[in-house]
Amino acid sequence: ILVLPKYIEKWRDDLYKYTNIKEKDIFFIKGSKSIIELMNQPRHTIKYKAFIASITTMNYMISDYESEGAYGLQGYTMPPYDFMDHIGVGVILNDETHQHFHALLKISLYMNVNQIIGLSATLDSHRDEMKRLYSYMFPSDNRISNIAKIEKYTYVKAIEYRLSDMKGVQYSTSQGYNHIKYEHSIMKSKCFMQNYFNMIFHYVEKDYIKRKQDGERLLIFMASIALCTAFTNYLKNKYPSMDIRRYVEDDPYENILNAEISVSTVISASTAVDIPKLITVINTISMASLQANLQTMGRLRKIPGRDVWYDYIYCP
Repeated sequence: ILVLPKYIEKWRDDLYKYTNIKEKDIFFIKGSKSIIELMNQPRHTIKYKAFIASITTMNYMISDYESEGAYGLQGYTMPPYDFMDHIGVGVILNDETHQHFHALLKISLYMNVNQIIGLSATLDSHRDEMKRLYSYMFPSDNRISNIAKIEKYTYVKAIEYRLSDMKGVQYSTSQGYNHIKYEHSIMKSKCFMQNYFNMIFHYVEKDYIKRKQDGERLLIFMASIALCTAFTNYLKNKYPSMDIRRYVEDDPYENILNAEISVSTVISASTAVDIPKLITVINTISMASLQANLQTMGRLRKIPGRDVWYDYIYCP
């Protein structure tokens, strides 16, 4: 199982939950030392049923091999194209295939296995170049899709707001619009930030607090860790008795699973996260990515007898 480091714990827990694989049956590949440990172990003694590998670690091994022209400088005792055969792996499963796709494609060229399975709900892009690369690795006739009817169950609300004063507001880079830069502008003005938070709070009240039942949850997306932190503290002052947590980078996975209200980033929480009883998502980020927009909305699941809401807030 080849995944981003942040998904390793989730896949470990899923293996325990859905298979008969036990802790002793799994080897975790995180960091070069874990690869070297396996390389130095005789092939016939490797009896693990599953390996959960960091795609970052595997990519570093290949990059080292390519840049150094030899595999012994970092302590590796074999080239990367012999590694899977050595540990007895014939199938690679990759989750959230649309993420770190370049690394996945490169690793796949080196890993001599019988089958590569890619999982993604959004193997599509607004960029023609990415569409072309996806089709190289996963041609249309190799894809399993349209096997389930798409059921529409999410109510989507577009919320437009405008600024009375554009002084000091920055959002442009050489690459175009940048929402993190815009959030930094918000945080430079106490008045701006207070008004912005009050606006979002209105929809927290309206589309979550006033209709929530026991155990139901809210997820809010912001672009920067700094604004996630500030808004989490703002909400804690508004609702001192509620369980409100930030979930970014190295924050514990339990933060997003157990909190009544979670404030997170697209990088941390838009994929591979299933939040029980999530009834409302508020996305405050303006972004062009088709995948990111679909993934943030895709955190919502159908709840029998309940409406689930996706609010996105934008400034024209």
